[in-house]
Amino acid sequence: MCHSERSEESNCTQILRCAQNDTPEVSTHWHIYETICIEYSKPRPPRDIFLAMPFFPLLQAFATSLTQNFSSLTRAQPEDQLKPAVKNLLESAGTLFDQSVLLRSEAQVVGLGGRPDFGADSNGLLCGHIELKAPGWGARPNSFTGRDKEQWQKFKSLPNLIYTDGNEWSLWRSGTSVGSAVRLAGDVRVDGASAATQENAQSLENLLRDFLMWQPVVPSQPRELAQMLAPLCRLVREDVAASVANEHSALFSLAREWRDLLFPNATNSEFADAYAQTLTYALLLARVEGGEKLTIDSAADTIQARHGLLSQALRVLAQAGAREGIGQENCDFEFSIFIRASYSQHQRSADGLCEALERRP
Repeated sequence: MCHSERSEESNCTQILRCAQNDTPEVSTHWHIYETICIEYSKPRPPRDIFLAMPFFPLLQAFATSLTQNFSSLTRAQPEDQLKPAVKNLLESAGTLFDQSVLLRSEAQVVGLGGRPDFGADSNGLLCGHIELKAPGWGARPNSFTGRDKEQWQKFKSLPNLIYTDGNEWSLWRSGTSVGSAVRLAGDVRVDGASAATQENAQSLENLLRDFLMWQPVVPSQPRELAQMLAPLCRLVREDVAASVANEHSALFSLAREWRDLLFPNATNSEFADAYAQTLTYALLLARVEGGEKLTIDSAADTIQARHGLLSQALRVLAQAGAREGIGQENCDFEFSIFIRASYSQHQRSADGLCEALERRP
C-alpha cells in the first residue's frame, strides 16, 4: 500500500475500502481496527465479521473520533463537534451502499429559525436533510420543548429527515417517524469504539440505507402530487414571509416592485403565498412538459413557448438574490422532487395540477 496516496483519507474511509475486498490492504486496515479495540479495551471480533459487516467498523471509528474530540479541554459548541464525524460516516456509508453521497452544510439565515445542519446529496440529487443536536439531547423531536419544539414545527414538513445527537438516530417523513429510533449502547463522548455494538451497527445501517435510497411514492393523480408538494410549498412560503420582513433583503425589494407594478394593496403574507405558488406551479408545469434536469433557467426555458408570462415570472421571482433570501436548499429540494416524481401521460394535465394546487391542504 502506498501511504502517501491514502494520506488524505480518514480511517473510516480506509477501513471501508479494505473491508469491501479482502486485498493486501486488509492487513494494514485490520491493524487500524485492532488498534481501536486495544485502545478502548474492547474485544475485537473475528476477522470474518470485520469483512462481512463493514459498517460496524465504520460506526466504531465514528464513535472513536468523537471520543477523541470530546476529550479535548478546549471549550466548543457540542453540537458542532458532530459535524465532521457525521459527514464522514454518511459519505463512507454511501460508498458501502454503492451511492455517491455528499453532505453539504446548510447556510444559516437570520430570522428563519435555522436550517437543518446538512443537506444530503445521493447520486447527484438532494435526497434529504440531517439535523444535529448536542450529544445527550436525544433524537425524538416530537418530545422537544421551547425553541427546539418551534424548530421541529418547521422541519417536520420535510419529507426525509434524520435527527441525531450522535448517540441516538431517528428518521422522519413529513412529521411521521419511520421505524424505531436507533440508540447506541454507550456514549460517543466517552466510550470510544465501545459505544457501538454489532446490533447497533445493523440497525443504523438499515436506517441510513432507508434515508439515502429514499424515493417519493410516485403519485397517480394531480391531487396526490399537489398533496405531496404542499408541505414544501408551505416551507418556501414561510421562508419568504420571514425574509420579506427584513427591509435589507432582496425579497423585500422584490415585493415592493411587485406591489408597485401589480398589486398595490398586497400584504407580505399575500406576496409570500403568491411567490410560493408561482414557483411550485411553474416547476410542476415544466416537469409536465418534459423537463428532466430542472433548474430555474431550464424550467423557464421549457415553459417559455407556451407560457411566456409564467416563464418570465419564474425568472424574476426566483432570481439568485431572492433564492439566497429563502435558502437555496428549499429550491433545490423541490427540483429533486420534480425530477423524481412523475405520473402517466394521460394524467399530465396542467389544468388538473392548477386545480389541485389551488385546493392544497
